[in-house]
Amino acid sequence: MGEYEAVRKLQCLYRARRARRVLQRARDERYQRVFSIAHGEFFYYNLWQGVKSWTRPLEISKSLDIPIRDPDASPRISPPVTSDEAAVKLQAMWRGFQARRLTRQLLSERYEKHFDLEKERVYYVRKSEFAKAGKKDPPTKLWDPPPLLRKMYDLGEPVEIRRLARFANMAPEEAAQIIQHAYRCHRGREFMRKILRSRVKKLWDATAGRFYYYNTATKESSWEKPQLLLHDEDDGNQNHREAPYRPKISVLAGRRRGVLRKEKFHDEAAAARTIQALYRRFATRKLMLELLSRRYRKILDPASGHAYYYDSVAGTATWFKPAMLGDCDLELFDDPATWPTCHV
Repeated sequence: MGEYEAVRKLQCLYRARRARRVLQRARDERYQRVFSIAHGEFFYYNLWQGVKSWTRPLEISKSLDIPIRDPDASPRISPPVTSDEAAVKLQAMWRGFQARRLTRQLLSERYEKHFDLEKERVYYVRKSEFAKAGKKDPPTKLWDPPPLLRKMYDLGEPVEIRRLARFANMAPEEAAQIIQHAYRCHRGREFMRKILRSRVKKLWDATAGRFYYYNTATKESSWEKPQLLLHDEDDGNQNHREAPYRPKISVLAGRRRGVLRKEKFHDEAAAARTIQALYRRFATRKLMLELLSRRYRKILDPASGHAYYYDSVAGTATWFKPAMLGDCDLELFDDPATWPTCHV
């Protein structure tokens, strides 16, 4: 090695040693000790990263004396939280979260957010008014939201927007299930109405001068019409001298659809059997109605203005039409002298 190369190598070693000392000094001076009056002890503060800790950093040797930070120096360094303080803060945050969630739940149970397509404005409705208000009296629209909904909380998208979004993203299977569920509910309500119509009779009370409803199954009477029959046509003001009741066209069409199914006419033999069965049924029904018309009389009671049914064989009378008459009815008699004398 020549003299020039030796000198250059020594200079490089010297500069590297000096740089390591400067770096070590800067590394040792990056920490400061700060005294916390509230806790009565020192904590360690990293000037480079802004990290605070109650424990001495491991990368600093125990022999090194860490300088104490001037309490008047700016900015003021706050002490790190202890385990107890952290637990208290976490508990407070959790309780606040629970309180906000409960408040939002109570608001969502009390109010509904809607959108008016005509005015293109958002309004709120109290859910309690939905149960009280009927179809003729819609609930009151609140154009100004309640204070909590206006300042802190939001119920999300309006009901109409969420419903449209749900319908837009709905799968065909889910739509079919919803339609089937609605149809089954409709059939169930119609079935219950049919049962109530056969059990509940509307009668006239001459003393009170008003109609009442009598349940033939429970033997109970009420001035109020059953809820399921509220929207039925009221026949209380019909004249009792009108023609006998005839079933509606829709009812007859439904019965024909049930009897005249396609599988009953797939060949000549099946069609012949179906026609014979229909004829025998018609003849039997005609004979039965003829026998019933001989046995029962529909007579008008002048006191109440209602018609009652008199059994000429048993000698009993009832306000209710015999069940075997079905949708048919008997001719109304005003004068007992006009009764036929034939009996079954």
